[in-house]
Amino acid sequence: MNVMMSVRKTNYKKLEVFYITSIRANKDVFRATVRVSNVIRSIIARQGDRLFIGSQPTCRVWDSFYIPRCYNCQQFGHIQEKNGIKCPNETVCGHCAGHHDTRQCTKKDNVNCVNCKTSQRGNYAHPAFWHECPLLMDQQNKLRNSIPFYQRH
Repeated sequence: MNVMMSVRKTNYKKLEVFYITSIRANKDVFRATVRVSNVIRSIIARQGDRLFIGSQPTCRVWDSFYIPRCYNCQQFGHIQEKNGIKCPNETVCGHCAGHHDTRQCTKKDNVNCVNCKTSQRGNYAHPAFWHECPLLMDQQNKLRNSIPFYQRH
């Protein structure tokens, strides 16, 4: 019981910074990617999705749900190579869904999302890396719904 209590307290107000980058147009403005606990996210939500950090008047906050996509087979949920192990699937182009590397595509004006095409899901006239791909959005929604903060809202 004591171990569980200490684990919960450790993650209670967790804020983990992944990276900070400057905005191209203004080197004095930065974008940070962080992971926060449900408690911290609730506090941010109550403040209108804004943070007050140091001398900055306000920092906008928005949620992002990262879903890995393999650059080899274009499928969601894994990456091309991890810990020296390469994706065993057949190479598929992210532009046209052909059987060649995306960087070697000569049909970039003929886009087809291999994920939507394979699942026979509606319109697949977009590249596999399109941020509004219906299958990507489904994966993001599944991730969002697995997070306790979003289950309450």
